Amino acid sequence: MAEHDVRLGFIGLGLMGLPMTIRLLDADFAVTVWNRTPKKTSPAVEKGARLAASPAEVAEASDIVFTCILDTGGMEQVVFGPGGVAEGARPGTLLVDFSTIAPSAMKAMAATLRADKGVRWVDAPVTGGVWGASEGALVIMAGGEEADVDEARPALAPMAKKIVHMGPLGAGLLTKLCNQLVIGCSRVVMAEMISFARGAGLDPAALPGVLEGGLAESKLLHIDVPFMLARDFSPRGQSKNLNKDLDIIRDVARAGGTSLPMTGLATELWRMHVARGYGDNDGVSIITMFET
Repeated sequence: MAEHDVRLGFIGLGLMGLPMTIRLLDADFAVTVWNRTPKKTSPAVEKGARLAASPAEVAEASDIVFTCILDTGGMEQVVFGPGGVAEGARPGTLLVDFSTIAPSAMKAMAATLRADKGVRWVDAPVTGGVWGASEGALVIMAGGEEADVDEARPALAPMAKKIVHMGPLGAGLLTKLCNQLVIGCSRVVMAEMISFARGAGLDPAALPGVLEGGLAESKLLHIDVPFMLARDFSPRGQSKNLNKDLDIIRDVARAGGTSLPMTGLATELWRMHVARGYGDNDGVSIITMFET
């Protein structure tokens, strides 16, 4: 039995969206869900979520609508396509988008939705991966009106260990893109480090422990290197998504006249990696680019 007055909707129950929805259900929120592939909603429905026939139906049933969509085009379809959020939303509805999409397109969608339907928008991308989504340990980077972010906080709390209001609409997305820039470049460097160590006759498995406490230490070093060495490429995240994010970073940088030489090289390596057939694999599979 739901214990909260606010009614929640969740659109997009993929690798991240499903465990996030489960967290909300476990916290006794009433949640209405929709996913392009309906069968992926089954674990949430079994937990008590109500399955909607369309994003519009989710919006009709919800005070706050959460969205977690793969890309900009998919988000536009979910919001403004046939049976989209715009058809079912009421004035005052709050849309909180966890997706990593183009900031300029997001702002345009938010402006149209506010003007046409009186719907408020918060961009709230997350970091922490599938483990963080499952454990309620995500970091949420929010952009939008402070009052809107504060309104969403009680519903965001079961999913996150940290919720930070970064500034006006778009600030959350830009923060997430900074995060992705570091991850995209760092994973390439770690794969290169492993290749270098092997070629020099050093055991790369020893490196995370030896470098612990030094300036080269990082969470990625401890988390990703063992997966790279074990060639465990099961998707805790997907290479094609990181490639997509790096492309967005490139476009934002060009629009702002910013030069990103390191990120540019990393982006091309990720594009090649995806073209080689590793798009659905976890990002640690970038190690294959350095294998002969």
